[in-house]
Amino acid sequence: TSKLQNIQNLNYYDYFIISNETYKHFDTLKFIDTKVKNKIILVEKPLFKEHTKYKIKNKVFVAYNLRFHPIINYLKNKKIIYFNAIVGQDLRQWRNKNYKQCYSSSKIKGGGVLRDLSHEIDYIQYINGKIKNIKATIGKQSTLNIDTEDIVVANGKTKKAIFSFSLDYISDIPFRQIIAYTKNKTYICDLINNTINGKKLKNIDKNYTYAKLHKAIFKKKFNQLCSYKEGLQTMKIIKRVENV
Repeated sequence: TSKLQNIQNLNYYDYFIISNETYKHFDTLKFIDTKVKNKIILVEKPLFKEHTKYKIKNKVFVAYNLRFHPIINYLKNKKIIYFNAIVGQDLRQWRNKNYKQCYSSSKIKGGGVLRDLSHEIDYIQYINGKIKNIKATIGKQSTLNIDTEDIVVANGKTKKAIFSFSLDYISDIPFRQIIAYTKNKTYICDLINNTINGKKLKNIDKNYTYAKLHKAIFKKKFNQLCSYKEGLQTMKIIKRVENV
């Protein structure tokens, strides 16, 4: 917020993106939200480090860009009875910097696989409705020099389906997959290779979902975006998992 304080007229801008470290999100959002009116603010996921109640004055969204992936929207139109999501990424290979210096490795800065890979919690609810109950195992299993969890395995029930998910910082092969069952069909989906049951989806590159998200904001088509309320709901689930 120190740099923002040097900007004399924040109301000149129509669209704000908060993409600093997770533990700074709340203070940055509050500062901008109290200084401007009728603006759009996009917060990088997760919304906050902790579930924090704050009454917003502007239009606030959370950047869960995977909502704009064609696979997610394909599954949203199916009557799913069981939904399994798995994602793995070796933290050492993830970003172009020493992982020990990254906020992901620090609990106090809002790191940990549960927050970093919370896309799965968001799109499980986006597709299947709110999580009603959840059980989880959370811990640190790797040799990573971090003070956060590096693996979470959970299962439970949403309004529409039974679900399970696993998130980890351990896998040396990056993957993000979904297996979804309806009463008559099984869908095996790969969100990195962009396939459904082995069939490749065309014209999707690594920037596809980000571009779609920002275009939706520019066109003021907000229905597909993660709302502030939904972002808080995901923070509730994160806290519940930590307390299981």
